[in-house]
Amino acid sequence: LYVGDLDSCVSEVALKKLFSGYKSLLSVKLCCSPSTKQSLGYGYVNFSDENDAQRAIEDLNYTKVSNKEIRIMPYMKGKNKSFMSANVFVSNLNNDKLTLRGFYEKFKHFGTVLSCKLELGKRQGFISFKDKDTAEKFVKTYNSRVVDGSKLHCSIHIPKSMRNFSSATSEYDHESLNQNGSVISLKTTELNDQKFTQIYVKGLPFNVTEEEINDLFSPYGTITEIYKESVTDFKSSWCFVTFKDHSSAVNAVATCHKITYKGRKITCVKALKKAERQSNFSASKQVKPTTKLYIYNLHESVNENFFKLFLRQYKLEGQATKFSFNRGHKGNYIEFENYSDAKAIHQKLNGVTLYGLVLKTSLDKLDNNDATPSSHETKAVRANSNNATVPFTKVSEQHESKSIPHLPSTNFHPIGHHPHHPQFIDGPIESNEQLLSDLEKISLRYIDFLKYPSATRPRNLKKILNYLVVTLWDNNIDSVKESVSGFEKNPEFSNIFKERLIGAIKLFGFER
Repeated sequence: LYVGDLDSCVSEVALKKLFSGYKSLLSVKLCCSPSTKQSLGYGYVNFSDENDAQRAIEDLNYTKVSNKEIRIMPYMKGKNKSFMSANVFVSNLNNDKLTLRGFYEKFKHFGTVLSCKLELGKRQGFISFKDKDTAEKFVKTYNSRVVDGSKLHCSIHIPKSMRNFSSATSEYDHESLNQNGSVISLKTTELNDQKFTQIYVKGLPFNVTEEEINDLFSPYGTITEIYKESVTDFKSSWCFVTFKDHSSAVNAVATCHKITYKGRKITCVKALKKAERQSNFSASKQVKPTTKLYIYNLHESVNENFFKLFLRQYKLEGQATKFSFNRGHKGNYIEFENYSDAKAIHQKLNGVTLYGLVLKTSLDKLDNNDATPSSHETKAVRANSNNATVPFTKVSEQHESKSIPHLPSTNFHPIGHHPHHPQFIDGPIESNEQLLSDLEKISLRYIDFLKYPSATRPRNLKKILNYLVVTLWDNNIDSVKESVSGFEKNPEFSNIFKERLIGAIKLFGFER
C-alpha cells in the first residue's frame, strides 16, 4: 500500500506501530530525502494477505495521525495510472465541519474509492474511483444535487498535463458530461467557443455571501453554480458565476460591468480559460516596434547620462527605451518608443555643437562618408569656438561700429532696463512660429550643451532669442528674417551672432 500525506514528525517506527495490528504485515518503508534525511511525507506498507491490506485501508484511511489526515491506496507500478480517467471533481461543498474522512464516508457507498483529496479553502475535492463507469454514474447522480445545503457541481477531472484536447495522440479517450447528463467527447469540444456561460466578478465586498451574489445575477438568467473567494489582504471578494445559457452571461456582463454594488465598483467580464489567459499574456509581452536615432561625431567623453539629462527638458509622447553609447564607436543611438519623439529630438540635435564637434543625427544608419561632417561645418565650428569666451561687454563694443548687412549696430541692454521688454520672456517673435523654429535650430548649433545645458531648455532659449531680437535687431522682424536667410552665406555675420548669443546666455546666468 502507498501511504501519503504523512506529517513530517511521523517516523518509520511510528508508521510500523500504526499497522502492527495486522498479522500479515511484512515491511514498512518511510521515504526520506537522501541529503537531509528528512521525511518526504509518504511511505509504503507491504502485506502477505490482501484481505489485511483492504482492512487496513478501510480502518485507517483518512484518519488523523499526528496533525494530518493520512491517505492510503494500493501501490501502482509505473506511471500508467488508468484510474486517472475515473477521477471526479466535486465543487461547491459545504465545508462546515467537513473532514477528509467524512468526505470519504459520505461517498464510498457509490463504488470502490481508490483515493480522495479535499481542499477546504476552495470548497472542492477529488474522488478517484476504481473504474470509469462508476465515475460517470457518480457524476450523473450528484451533479447539481443539493448535499448538506449546497448544490454540488461534479465532472470528470482531466489532469493539467492532458488538457490539450486538440491533440490526436492523447492516451485516453477522455469524456465528460453535459448538463443533460449525456456523455460528450472532450476531443471534439471547442475550447475557444465564444458562447461562454461563465463570468468572472471581482471587487465585491469582503463579507458578501453566495445568496447575495445569486440575488445580484439571477435576474439575468438561471445560475448553475457560484464559486466565491474572499481575499483578506485586499478586503474584497471575487467569484465565478456560471449560467445555464450564453445569453444570460452576456446580459450579466453588459449590465453589471463597472457598476457600484454596496459602495464598491465591481468588474464583471467573461471568465477566460487558461489558454486564453496565456494568449493574452503573451500578446501583452510582444516586442513593440521602436525607432532608433543614430548620433555621429560624438566627443569620446559624452555618455548616455548626458543624453538622459538632456531629454528631461522635452515632453515626449512615449519614452526613450534604450541608450547605446560606446566611446570611440560610431554606432551610437537612442531608441524611442514613438517615431514622433525620435523625429523631434533629431531636429533638436542635428547640427548642434558639443565639445567643439558638430553632431550629426539620422533616423537611418549612415555609412562612414555620410556620417562625417563636412569640412565647411568643421571650420565654422573651430572659428566659433575661438570666440566662445569673449566677454559680453567686449562683444558689444567690438561690433558696435561694424556695418554688417541686416544686423543693426545696437548695444545690449542690461536685463530689466530695456524700455519695451523688461523681462524678455514673451516677445514679438512668439507670434511667428516658423521664424522662432529657424532661430532655435541656428542657436543650438552654437550652444555647447556641456557648458550651457540650461540654455538649451525651450523656455530659456525663447527668453534668450527674444532678448536678441530686441537688442540685436531692434524688434524688426523683417530684419530677423533677412538675417536668418543670410547666415550660411556670411561667416562673419555668423560669428557676431554666436558672440552675442553666448553673451546673452552668460547675462541670463545660464552657465554651468
